[in-house]
Amino acid sequence: GTTLGGIRVLKYKDAKRHPQYQFYADRLSKIPDESRISLIKWLAMSAEGGGWMSSPYTFPLNSFTFDGRHLPNDGALTIYDGFRPTLLSGSAEEYERMFKMLLVEATTHPHANWEDIEGLRKHKNTFNSRSEVWGGFDGILFDHHKVGADICRQTSTMRAVQFVSVKDGSESDSGWIIAWLNNFLDLCKV
Repeated sequence: GTTLGGIRVLKYKDAKRHPQYQFYADRLSKIPDESRISLIKWLAMSAEGGGWMSSPYTFPLNSFTFDGRHLPNDGALTIYDGFRPTLLSGSAEEYERMFKMLLVEATTHPHANWEDIEGLRKHKNTFNSRSEVWGGFDGILFDHHKVGADICRQTSTMRAVQFVSVKDGSESDSGWIIAWLNNFLDLCKV
């Protein structure tokens, strides 16, 4: 992986470092590319030794203690956005356990647009679930200039905010996200 500002960006090659990668490679090769991308991050996190994982456009809101290896719930897989994999924590074993479960789902339902969220929804009783991610904001509807004082109160128990941009079907226009985060940081003094 690549480290950017203290954040490690995992790549497919990180999953290949997993001791069981060759065992899984044959099954992974039978899954459409888009679905494989949705799965491989779980194996990469296991190879990395576990920890925190977030989706793109998910940003921490409030400080929370984390020294690297002491994870919430003793390392049991925890998803902080219901069953949506926007912010997660877990041990290497937990990421591999979920990878195996999702791999079965992906090979059982091998359509091109299968994503891990489908398997997570089906197996939502196999992990800890919290509601500590605020958002799913759309750049069209969300006015970053109107960050009011109540935003600090509304987000005080949230670990992160997750932005979704559907302007043109892509997530390439991030200027409004940066503006919102700057306004939030100025107002809430996080």
